Amino acid sequence: MFVLGACKQGFLEACKPLVGVDGCHVKGPYTCQLLSVVGADSNNCIFPIAYSIVEQENKDNWAWFLNLLMTDLGIDSGRGWTFISDKQKRLIQVLGELLPEAEHQFCVRHIFNNFNKKHKGEALRTDVWAAAKATTVAAFTTVIDRIKALNVDAYIWLANKRPHEWSKSHFGDHCKCDVLLNNWCDSFNGTNMLLEARGKLILSCLEHIKKYLMKM
Repeated sequence: MFVLGACKQGFLEACKPLVGVDGCHVKGPYTCQLLSVVGADSNNCIFPIAYSIVEQENKDNWAWFLNLLMTDLGIDSGRGWTFISDKQKRLIQVLGELLPEAEHQFCVRHIFNNFNKKHKGEALRTDVWAAAKATTVAAFTTVIDRIKALNVDAYIWLANKRPHEWSKSHFGDHCKCDVLLNNWCDSFNGTNMLLEARGKLILSCLEHIKKYLMKM
């Protein structure tokens, strides 16, 4: 795993304990995955922290990656930290085991896209996002009850999702951030630089990313 000293120091000294975690495909001749951890600075601009290339996204590789991240950033049980992801099953398992006291939030766009596969309609779409953006438990409950009146199956689907993972109304207050999307990782993975790097051989890809971060 690669963590540049300047990125580590800058994040620990100036950024909130809130990070996005994600993986994306490397498009070169080898079938690999690029894992990344991205935070945000005080201007809400992306702040890359760590990255690595692994053979595939599986439990062992996520555990290896996050163990090194915890060591570098001095994270113990995760108390006071928030991790945002796209709800990758193996990543969820590892976060639960390694960081049992961390808050784990899911990208609402990812949740809605899964919801929309079975429960379509503009009214439901509006209410799901209203529930995610609700800032009080009372407001959240009102919207959820409205969804129940519209479509019981849609209500049951949402009831199986824990509110503290996707609604502002239930977020903890330790990091004081109301981010609903894993846009930081998406933005980092989608930059022209990274798209170019992902098409190179493994060592060249890693070196390309390092040079880019050194210029940020």
